[in-house]
Amino acid sequence: MSNRTCTIDGCNAKHYAKGFCPKHYDTDRYRQNADAKRAQSATWRAGNPGYMADYNRGYYKDNSEALKASANAWRKANPERKKANDLAWAERNRLRKNTKDLQRWHSDPERSKARHAAWYKKNRNKALEAWHRRKARMIANGYEVVDFGKLLADYGMFCHICDAPIRNRSDLHFDHVIPLAKGGPHTADNIRPAHALCNWSKGARILTN
Repeated sequence: MSNRTCTIDGCNAKHYAKGFCPKHYDTDRYRQNADAKRAQSATWRAGNPGYMADYNRGYYKDNSEALKASANAWRKANPERKKANDLAWAERNRLRKNTKDLQRWHSDPERSKARHAAWYKKNRNKALEAWHRRKARMIANGYEVVDFGKLLADYGMFCHICDAPIRNRSDLHFDHVIPLAKGGPHTADNIRPAHALCNWSKGARILTN
């Protein structure tokens, strides 16, 4: 009977084959056939979507607290990566995010307005500084007096970002299609109606679709 142990440092399990214990033997075997195994797994998942969905739901239900704690710990340890991931998700899911934000806004507009008012009160200097920068960009990029009533007559109460109707004036913003931060002018041909939250979500990005 052989008394050999696994050759992996720190592993004292009994030798199985090729210098490894059963666990590390399977790991090494998978590593050497990784591409074929991934293709095989992808094919199986594609053919069994219901099984995987049920498995994932069951696993999350049974381990929800541990998964939440692990996710919160990762977010605290990696704030910059979390921020980058959120921005990338918002970019990929712009319409979905805008729709979700609008639903939350319309479900409780008074609470949403109170939240924004509280932020403005707490960050008044920051808001004023941002407005002064915005005004300076308007002048530097090109400026004209814009007839917003004519813009509404031309384009109607429809958001140019998500194409959905704007239900009331309190939810109406006028968005610079090419943002001031990107060199866009404050002129009628660069301004369109938009939902307030669509405009805030868009920020200083130029939409590509």
